[in-house]
Amino acid sequence: MSLSVSDFKFLQQDYVLAKRMRFTLAHVFGFRVPSCLPEIIRQANEEELRIWLSLQKVVNETHLQNQRLIELAEHGFQEYRLEEVFAEGRDFARDLGVDKLLEGGLKMRHALNPYSLKQLTAQNKAEHYSEALQYAWEDGFKSYFETVCPEAW
Repeated sequence: MSLSVSDFKFLQQDYVLAKRMRFTLAHVFGFRVPSCLPEIIRQANEEELRIWLSLQKVVNETHLQNQRLIELAEHGFQEYRLEEVFAEGRDFARDLGVDKLLEGGLKMRHALNPYSLKQLTAQNKAEHYSEALQYAWEDGFKSYFETVCPEAW
């Protein structure tokens, strides 16, 4: 049992179950990502389960040394992190309340972003700044803002 080219194509798709497999693979490789194994088992069809079992077998046989799987796990971690930061931005906007959102508008999205260069200390800038994380937080903030504020419509 090994992974075929079509299996890798499936694992790289922007499909919910493929994402969950990447997240779980990242978990297996030691990244701080919760395992999605229960969701994979409950939601996968027979072919998707075969891919997952093949993936597990390759991970076991290569003892976490397969470069393609390492890259897939790193990608899964980055995707998970972006989703997590998006949710942080959305939750932050929700916690501010509608009155403050109406008062400050989308300007607050940039000014209050903890992932922006302005908010990071000089020491942390080089280590922790990521443009992708900055935009993910702002997109999450904007997502909630557009939902509740008529200004966005």
